[in-house]
Amino acid sequence: RTPSPKDKIEEPKDMKYHSHHLDYKYTPPPVKGPCIACGMYIIGSLVTACDEMWHPECFTCCNCDTILKAYNYQVQDNKQYCKPCHEKLFGPPCSACHKPTKN
Repeated sequence: RTPSPKDKIEEPKDMKYHSHHLDYKYTPPPVKGPCIACGMYIIGSLVTACDEMWHPECFTCCNCDTILKAYNYQVQDNKQYCKPCHEKLFGPPCSACHKPTKN
């Protein structure tokens, strides 16, 4: 189940609070996801690529497991590759149509 900001946070009864805690209302961080690679929800930064959401550390090359950035990956058959692996596996892109030269 996706956590919601409306969910009630149950606090232990035996905890003692300072007076400044009584005025503080807990708001959980925004949750996105789940991550397509690990299945866990994403809190904080995320990567959106291939119409999916990823933790930045889960967005890796399918061939060598290098962590990818938004500017250094190529997609082939709905799988992401780092540029060196993509060129090694599929060949350099055609200068006219930009498709891989190896098939």
